[in-house]
Amino acid sequence: MRTPGRNVLRELRQEVERRENLLVALWAVSQAVSRRLGEALARALLRLVNHLAGVGHLHQPRQTEGAPGHVLDHTLDARLIARRQPHRLIDAKTAVFPGPHVLDDYVRPVREHLYAGLDYQNKMARFLENHDEPRAAATFSPEVHEAASVITFLSPGLRFFRQGELEGRTKRISPHLGRGPNEPINDRIEKFYQRVLTVLPQNSVRIDRWQLLECAPAWKDNWTNDCFLAFTWEDDGGDRLLTIVNYAPNQSQCYVRLPFNELQETRWQLVDLLGDAEYIRDGNDLQERGLYRDATPLQRSVFFLSSDL
Repeated sequence: MRTPGRNVLRELRQEVERRENLLVALWAVSQAVSRRLGEALARALLRLVNHLAGVGHLHQPRQTEGAPGHVLDHTLDARLIARRQPHRLIDAKTAVFPGPHVLDDYVRPVREHLYAGLDYQNKMARFLENHDEPRAAATFSPEVHEAASVITFLSPGLRFFRQGELEGRTKRISPHLGRGPNEPINDRIEKFYQRVLTVLPQNSVRIDRWQLLECAPAWKDNWTNDCFLAFTWEDDGGDRLLTIVNYAPNQSQCYVRLPFNELQETRWQLVDLLGDAEYIRDGNDLQERGLYRDATPLQRSVFFLSSDL
């Protein structure tokens, strides 16, 4: 996944500025062809190219941190979901006798990755699959697929969806091919992504007021609070989204500490935008202890918060 090199864009700009017709190289099947574009179309093409995000194909943190900001707009984030390590993939159906070891295998690496500042995270291109990897629907169980998607695409940064991912395609094909096999649509995955895509356009998910939240123990010696990943988005109009994922193959409980100061003396409605759940919670309790969650394995929710007047 690469954009045209800077020298190519520079030549394109110079060509347009000279008010000459633009000769564009194309490929038709296996034969090189070219097409001459007029000035108006060439200028439109230049404007389109200038709006494309420059994505650096870097995977190592040192490369990302050392990359000049004027060269790279975004960097592929290959570390958020460790798909290259099969032993870390969660399978809720086969998990037996879960224990604190799941934290080191699944949750902590993801949480620690999200500790980075927003100036770093906003440069990340988040993805679950690309042409170098097996398909997500072929790699993950549906439960893991959905939980990992919520963490990935509700985090800050550029969201990158591969062709066929939203329909649950399982066949990996070369990006050089212009076609692929006919595959049945995975109804569950398609309906899930339809809901995700209704959340992403909201203003609160497009601005930088994102915050990772603390998940406190529900009671003494209950380690499962560390199985949760929770964060909020908030826009200037006061709209708030609360994302909570139990990223573990076991039932988990916690109190999610909310960062809002005006919760008291009001009842609050929480509507899950990825499901059918709706709750009414007392603002004083939310302010003092947080939102209590008792979640099934890999349960994921994105709540819209509003005062219940």
